[in-house]
Amino acid sequence: MIKKLPLHTFLLAVYFPIALFASNLGEINPLTIFRLIVFMMVVVAAILFLLNIILHDWRKTGLLASFIITFFSIYGLLYDFFKSSPSLNPLLGRHRVLLGIILVFLIILVYFINKKLSHITEATLFINLFTIYLIAMPLAQIGLYSYQINKAAIDSPQTIGQETRPSENTDDLPDIYYIILDAYDRQDYLLSEFGYDNSAFLGSLSEKGFYIAECSRSNYAHTFLSLSSTLNMDYIPGFLPQDTLTEYKLKDALVHSRFRENTAELGYQTVAFENVHWDFSDADTFYKFTIQPFLNPYLFPFESTFIDNSIIKTLNDMNPWLQEKISSLTASAVKDHYYLQKYIMDSLDDSISLASPKFIFGHIEKPHGPYVFEPNGDFIEEDAFYRDKYFSAINKHYNHLGYVKQIEYINQRMIHFVEQVLIESNGKAIIIIQGDHGIQEIEDLNARMAILYAVYLPDQDYSHFYPSITPVNTFRLIQDKFFSTDLGLIKDKSYYSYREDKLDYFSVKESMPDCVQE
Repeated sequence: MIKKLPLHTFLLAVYFPIALFASNLGEINPLTIFRLIVFMMVVVAAILFLLNIILHDWRKTGLLASFIITFFSIYGLLYDFFKSSPSLNPLLGRHRVLLGIILVFLIILVYFINKKLSHITEATLFINLFTIYLIAMPLAQIGLYSYQINKAAIDSPQTIGQETRPSENTDDLPDIYYIILDAYDRQDYLLSEFGYDNSAFLGSLSEKGFYIAECSRSNYAHTFLSLSSTLNMDYIPGFLPQDTLTEYKLKDALVHSRFRENTAELGYQTVAFENVHWDFSDADTFYKFTIQPFLNPYLFPFESTFIDNSIIKTLNDMNPWLQEKISSLTASAVKDHYYLQKYIMDSLDDSISLASPKFIFGHIEKPHGPYVFEPNGDFIEEDAFYRDKYFSAINKHYNHLGYVKQIEYINQRMIHFVEQVLIESNGKAIIIIQGDHGIQEIEDLNARMAILYAVYLPDQDYSHFYPSITPVNTFRLIQDKFFSTDLGLIKDKSYYSYREDKLDYFSVKESMPDCVQE
């Protein structure tokens, strides 16, 4: 069968979606790839049927179809490569030129396969075996990823009860709300970079009894590094050896953290919410946002990326009507993000009434992009805020305006949330509202580290807090104060790493004059 049937055509149809998924592990819901695979299978079947009318040989048809499927799937990548090359752009960075070259190549290929290729059985066998090897690579990568996640869960250090003394009366324990607002900048950077004065929001929190650390910085520049460090109350080498450090283990350390285990031992229930970056579904109470991968009438981000990589990019660029249609479908994918964030915030409000004591960990991907919220909470209909690659704004103006809109909306939600918590708990709750990192990545490394940091304690005794405190010390102080431990403070440090290699981090220091310590 491997010699006689063009299995490679169907294997390639599966390979390109799986390869894209494998390059974005941990960022994509696996259920969203199957619709694309079904679509590719339909495309392959149509191509094979039409070509066989010309060639009258399934093996020859399969060879030509495999080349067509390959060009179909990677054309957008080829175009972007030539477009970004100063030397090749004038010649190959145009759709008409590049498509013309590919068309000539396919015509030559049709002639060669139909007239010159005599060893069709051997060619079919070779390409079948090659595509089997090809598809085995991303499948192995996905399998290794799954194995590492499962192994990390098994190997997670058990710290339950090592540092805490169980309370005989859980009624004495305060609820703990740890709310992460993704990429929420510090006040001084909001002023200098975005021209936005956030003092009204910070002042409102202060009036309610919060402590605002005006010079706080993140310990790490990316979410899963930052939060795993915070929740384990140490820098990464302190809870994961450098020689075994992987992204999977860090995310598992985030989910099964030292602080979570300690609160569980004391009788706390853990409350968590749907998140695309890690799996917190083993929480005592888990709020899950469900999607229908086959029935949703819009493009998932994964599908939009595939379109951008494929030859559909040409039709999209050259046909205004199709561009508008794809844009509207893509905007619907952004709406999925909008509804997920709304769901998390609504569920966060609902969680206030759950039984105490509880440790609530809510990660909201706002004010981080894509920018989907108007200040009043409506969806932003103007797609300039999310039309660019990876659903980013089309230029700096829309980026700044969109970011500020997210700040304005999330501020309103947080004030309402805080008021409800304080009423429900009669002021006897711990509330931490914090950024995990800043919004910028390249222009100013220090801007990436400056974060919002606000904490509310029931007795409002903040004598051990200070303006430059970093999140690694937050739960050390809370445990010492409320759980009778003696962890003490550790030195505040910040480490930056680039997106291309998040685990290769290096030390960066404060640069804002008002926050620089002598």
